[in-house]
Amino acid sequence: MKTLKKETPVNKITEYIYFDKYYKNIIYTSRNKPLKYEDQTPCIKLQTEQEIDMDKILELLNLN
Repeated sequence: MKTLKKETPVNKITEYIYFDKYYKNIIYTSRNKPLKYEDQTPCIKLQTEQEIDMDKILELLNLN
């Protein structure tokens, strides 16, 4: 009988980057906690499996 390995749950890291209404300027960033009224603010949501990956992406975007 074959036993299946239990997979550990992956806690994804989510970064929310909010823009002004013209997508010209970043006005706010938040990790793992979206704004209460997120649907009213232009937003890009980035998701990674490791925090170090997210930190590297933000560094490359000059958002660290």
